[in-house]
Amino acid sequence: MFHFTVFCVTLQVPFKQYDGHQAAVMATYKGMRPDMPKDTPEQLSQLIKECWSPAYSQRPSFAEIVPRLQRLHDSLGVSQAMPHAGHGNRGGL
Repeated sequence: MFHFTVFCVTLQVPFKQYDGHQAAVMATYKGMRPDMPKDTPEQLSQLIKECWSPAYSQRPSFAEIVPRLQRLHDSLGVSQAMPHAGHGNRGGL
């Protein structure tokens, strides 16, 4: 979940300057997170921060994330439709 949301924010692999163990330590024990781009919609920023919660039980599941992203997508009037989960389409998200 953490890497997915960092990728969503930065469009890059998180902490690529560190090896896997160092990256885990930086995120888990030191609480490192990338800066949120200033133009990130508030709803998306909130969702990402929820995904970064140190408490596993407070992080949303992908079953919760997908509809929230769909609603955000619809509210922003994005011209290209997101693929619907479970329809075999692996493009888009």
